[in-house]
Amino acid sequence: MKALEEKILAEGKVYPGNILKVGSFLNHQLDVEFLLQMGEEIARLFQGEKITKIITIEASGIAIAMAAAVHIKVPVVFAKKNQSANLSQIITPLKCIRILTTGITTLYSARSS
Repeated sequence: MKALEEKILAEGKVYPGNILKVGSFLNHQLDVEFLLQMGEEIARLFQGEKITKIITIEASGIAIAMAAAVHIKVPVVFAKKNQSANLSQIITPLKCIRILTTGITTLYSARSS
């Protein structure tokens, strides 16, 4: 993940409140080649594990999750903070521990087979 660290140092911007903006390659604009490299590295790190799905939140995580899924060859499931009207019949609430902030959040995801 040295490449990610270098990319953040080169292109990331820190705003008041220690907010890191990486919109030049992850949020508002996607550096697809770089994301695929990161996905390959994630796949390498989890090589040998029995990964069946990658779950992420409906935000910046979708792009990197998709890149990892390409290399791991599994589907991506993304969770929503709010229940969506078009998923009302197939919702699975997921209790998730928030890593960067403390607490537990309920996320909603379509049930996958």
